[in-house]
Amino acid sequence: ALLTLPSTAIAAEPVDIDGGNSLDVDGPLVSTTISFGDSSAPLATNRSEQSLHWRHTWTEAGVFDVDLAVTDDKGLVGRARTRITIAPAPDTNAPAMTSLALSALSDLSDLGGAPLVDGARVAPGTAIDVAVRAGDAEANLDHVRVTVDAASPISIPLAGSDASGNASVTVAAGAGDVTIAAVAFDLAGNASQPLSTTLHVIGAGDDSDADG
Repeated sequence: ALLTLPSTAIAAEPVDIDGGNSLDVDGPLVSTTISFGDSSAPLATNRSEQSLHWRHTWTEAGVFDVDLAVTDDKGLVGRARTRITIAPAPDTNAPAMTSLALSALSDLSDLGGAPLVDGARVAPGTAIDVAVRAGDAEANLDHVRVTVDAASPISIPLAGSDASGNASVTVAAGAGDVTIAAVAFDLAGNASQPLSTTLHVIGAGDDSDADG
């Protein structure tokens, strides 16, 4: 079973989820069950692999595991799990966020602190300096909440004329993609649109070194 969906989204906005690549070479898929990790009931249906598509809306912010189970005509079950981070819905009364930039910088000597672009490869255990900048102190921004996949959020206070701040996070061991996401909050608790950078953690099967 395979699931395709964005790594981040906003509460109260629909998210498209695709399981169309969950193909069975031995025969047709006869049933599916998908759960969204929230309070909604799992959806169990009888359908073919050509129609494995859902649209779901998370009503609250948080980190959720989307689980898919597909069963073929021989009774064999395939499973997939993908995690999504849902940011709070922006308040229409919130001040305009003029700019919010998220950059991940490695402190490894071979990278020399160069910015890591989206999709950059890093070694397990790499320390990442996360720098955020809101760009407008007059917007009454208070802090930025940064999450690294399902780890506990880090709160970065914003200070100075450019409302900036930074914090250090460590990429956990294990191959795969790691998403660093940031959401800014003003003094009233209203949230901005989320920004994210996804890094690839190198595993034993990778054939090249970390790069930027």
